[in-house]
Amino acid sequence: MVVFFCGLKSVILRTMNPNDPNQPPVTLPPIQPPVGIPAPPPPAGAPIAPAVPFSPIVINQGGSKKKFLIFAFSLLILVGGGLVGASLLSNKTSLNPISQASPQPTPLTPKDDELAGFAKGIAIGPNTVSVTKADGKFCLQYKGKIYLPQELTSEIPKVVTPPDPSVYTWYGLLNAPEDLTNQDSELFSFKASPDNQNFVFIMRWARSPQEQFEMFRFTASGVSPIKSFGLAAFEGAYWVPRISQMSIDGQFTSVHTYKCIDCTAHLPETLLFNLPQIQNINIEKVQEFEWSDAGKYSYKEAKPIACSDPAYSECYENPSNLPKKEAVFTP
Repeated sequence: MVVFFCGLKSVILRTMNPNDPNQPPVTLPPIQPPVGIPAPPPPAGAPIAPAVPFSPIVINQGGSKKKFLIFAFSLLILVGGGLVGASLLSNKTSLNPISQASPQPTPLTPKDDELAGFAKGIAIGPNTVSVTKADGKFCLQYKGKIYLPQELTSEIPKVVTPPDPSVYTWYGLLNAPEDLTNQDSELFSFKASPDNQNFVFIMRWARSPQEQFEMFRFTASGVSPIKSFGLAAFEGAYWVPRISQMSIDGQFTSVHTYKCIDCTAHLPETLLFNLPQIQNINIEKVQEFEWSDAGKYSYKEAKPIACSDPAYSECYENPSNLPKKEAVFTP
């Protein structure tokens, strides 16, 4: 007997050997007709072959199975690659510049007629303080910065950055002095009147040997100087000015003066200004100051007390325990 390799192929060859005396008789199953055509009845007296059980593995189609797996794997690679490529292409075409996708900020609306009736300004140069009015608000520009008036309880002007300052109509107010020594010169304080028809501002000029503060008022007739503040003039006491409040009619203003630029922890002194008359008085240290009309005002006089905490250099009575006083501006 010829010995074959163990396996399905050996079994098949051995089964089909007609010279094997031990080979049992084989009855072939009837040929199955195509789907949809009924099978012819078997001849009379013919033995009926037993049903062949179905097996999902076809023994003599091993090579076809490998080809099928290779084909399926290749198809999977092609489909997957196509999906990845489509995704990359989709992502590439959907990327847009941020400037196109992001909405641009809405600038203040410039209107030339908002400064109608005001005196025209001087020529604008690199060291000019200039003014415009947009959306009913005064704006000042100096050294590339644009400022809005300070809020009700603030003593520091607000710096803003519009998309394009050149779209506004600017009027030159004044030029900075030529003897400035460094970059500390700036718009230091800026307050508009409640009726928004005029404003007061203070410039900080960096000079040697001592910097100086200069206060101006802007009206329909132009800009005019109000007062200069310097260390020598105030004998080293309270000389750094910040605009606090303006009266309802815009004719009076209060200015807080401090010992230094960053000395805002102590109680300042208060200067009152009659702006049209360019007059001022010092009511010294007060609390809860308020303007009324026609130069009238109310306040509570600050009362010094001993400090319970040694970390504090000066202390005052709670203003709620103090009487309110009223007065009229009198130079």
